[in-house]
Amino acid sequence: MIETKKFWTQKEQDIEKAREMWNGRAEKFDRNTTKEPSKEWDSFEFLKKKGLDFKDMSVLDVGCGAGRFLIRFAPEAKEVIGIDISPEMIKRANAHIENMNFKNAKAMVLPWQEQDLEKAGFVKKFDLVFANMTPAINNEETLMKMCDASKKYCFMSSFTKRSSSIENALAKDVLKRELKQSDVSKIYSSFNTLWLNGYFPEITYHDSDWEDEMDWAEAESWYTSVAVNEEEKEAIRKYLKSIEKDGKILNKTHSTVAWMFWEV
Repeated sequence: MIETKKFWTQKEQDIEKAREMWNGRAEKFDRNTTKEPSKEWDSFEFLKKKGLDFKDMSVLDVGCGAGRFLIRFAPEAKEVIGIDISPEMIKRANAHIENMNFKNAKAMVLPWQEQDLEKAGFVKKFDLVFANMTPAINNEETLMKMCDASKKYCFMSSFTKRSSSIENALAKDVLKRELKQSDVSKIYSSFNTLWLNGYFPEITYHDSDWEDEMDWAEAESWYTSVAVNEEEKEAIRKYLKSIEKDGKILNKTHSTVAWMFWEV
């Protein structure tokens, strides 16, 4: 059998560091929760076109963030549960659920990497396990947990290519080293892992370009997270200050995103 673990390049997450980082982005994610997604990002509509009827389905959203997809599934599904590492994300997700009066949905602070499926009662509980652009799926174990929790379908999306104007500048001109914030090998590794375990995932690809505006505090927290020492952090802060305009920092991104769908 081909060894697939060596192709997982994403490092194991430091849970506390990851929680702090995503807490810092919760407000921005919250602002986007109720916005209509572009076709390149609307994986909910993709699943409907695949023929999924959510009326009698239970859905688990792994890495649900501020609830963007929870509030898409809730009007149609029987039950929706969202889990995320970030308490700030979950607070905002539950606020949306409450404001929209969804009685069949809830969000909980649960790191997927540490989740005991049997203890949680999640083994083969869900008709769909959904993981949209989340770092929670970062190795073979966390991927196969999706299959263990599902009794019908799984969906996962991730970057296969990603180019960021700020990250490119940091790598080329500031830090003088390659940055790997996004694990573009995730889809490759996941496909091979699933195939070798008897599953037959389908993949579609979508190109997308967008601009992302952050305030200083958010940008400083996000981009200094790639630094390996205080000297690098200071260099990153200096660069961010050089491109700051009216307290805002603009980043331009080009990406190719893969959607992977499979039956269990």
